[in-house]
Amino acid sequence: MKIRTEQSNDEQAIERLIQAAFETVEMSDQTEHLLVQRLRKSTAYVPELSLVALSEQEEIIGHIMMSKITIGFETPSLALAPLSVAPNYQRQGVGTKLVETALETARQLGYQSVVVLGDPTYYQKFGFELAAAYHIFGPMKEMEPYLMILELKENVLMNMSGEVHYSEAFNL
Repeated sequence: MKIRTEQSNDEQAIERLIQAAFETVEMSDQTEHLLVQRLRKSTAYVPELSLVALSEQEEIIGHIMMSKITIGFETPSLALAPLSVAPNYQRQGVGTKLVETALETARQLGYQSVVVLGDPTYYQKFGFELAAAYHIFGPMKEMEPYLMILELKENVLMNMSGEVHYSEAFNL
């Protein structure tokens, strides 16, 4: 498996991948592919943090995107959303490799923290913690049990609190 940054000619394959990956997800509204389209056109888009996983046959089997957000009074951060893996490749380490690569790239780019709205059991293995423990909250109360944060720079969360402000592309 190879991880690389998304290229413009990948967009249709990524869209199909995202739709297939979220097709049976209960909490999905089936519009994650539209979120990716909106994020690409927004000022929150970070091209270096839109990555794809390729099979040995060079087929796109996974995708991850991180985009710029702010927390509280304009503290810059990133949102990890969405993470998609082709159904035939799920539970084989593709998602893990994408998350690890994206987090390392974000660190190298100088970002200090990443927020994710997702399964706590899955994201805890990467070091994510409940955001509420740091007095960081999402725009909707029902997000709280699933809103997690990871510091990319040591002790940065000690001085961070407030509401997560997502890009308008999220339509929240």
